[in-house]
Amino acid sequence: SLKVAAYQRFFVLNNARAALEDDQLELYYQPKVRLSDGEPSGFEALIRWNAADGRVLGPGAFAEALSDPRLGVEIGSFVIRTALDQAERWTDEGLAFGSIAVNLSAAQFRDISTADFILREIEARGLAPRTLEVEVTEGVFLSPKSETVLEVCRKLKQHGVRIAFDDFGTGFASLTHLMEFPIDIIKIDRSFVSTLGQKANAGTIVSAIIGMCRAMGLEVVAEGVETEAQADFLRGSGCEIAQG
Repeated sequence: SLKVAAYQRFFVLNNARAALEDDQLELYYQPKVRLSDGEPSGFEALIRWNAADGRVLGPGAFAEALSDPRLGVEIGSFVIRTALDQAERWTDEGLAFGSIAVNLSAAQFRDISTADFILREIEARGLAPRTLEVEVTEGVFLSPKSETVLEVCRKLKQHGVRIAFDDFGTGFASLTHLMEFPIDIIKIDRSFVSTLGQKANAGTIVSAIIGMCRAMGLEVVAEGVETEAQADFLRGSGCEIAQG
């Protein structure tokens, strides 16, 4: 079983590196929509792999490559540069797109130079730091390298890059982490949103998260919004922005 696992890892890393070198990786941009008027307030960059067999693969198909210390950083650098290139084009075209959010890999957060790299890339394109948002998951934040994660996020925030806490409520982060972590945005995980109207406590939990975020001055984004009923509930609870 160890041999099979090792071979599978080698296969994924090898193919992911080839995909990066052969320009098979692409970013899709999912809008974050204001619930008040339906207009986009920003976008999230989602990486996809256009495989040679015609399939379009999500990051789950090459997760091992994203967590690899070297290849994960290389793919992450591609995502940042590509997203900022898109932001530069939209800016040059006079489009008010708000911001682009990117998910940094665990490998990038373990590299203390990540913050300097991002800030250099933003400055090279003459963009405002708020053009970019960086998303960090609970799993990354609570990893053994959490001090490095905090240092990267603090430096980015100090220079105007906004930080989003992704998949909030699904892991082991406590409320004390909200006081320690330099965040601007809380993203309510889709597992809560998808059960609105189906599970008795789902609405109570979502409303509590929204109320807490508003009281703390944090922007709140609901993920996985797929129905009008969900949007109506979130709007009525004071949530301003949705993805789905």
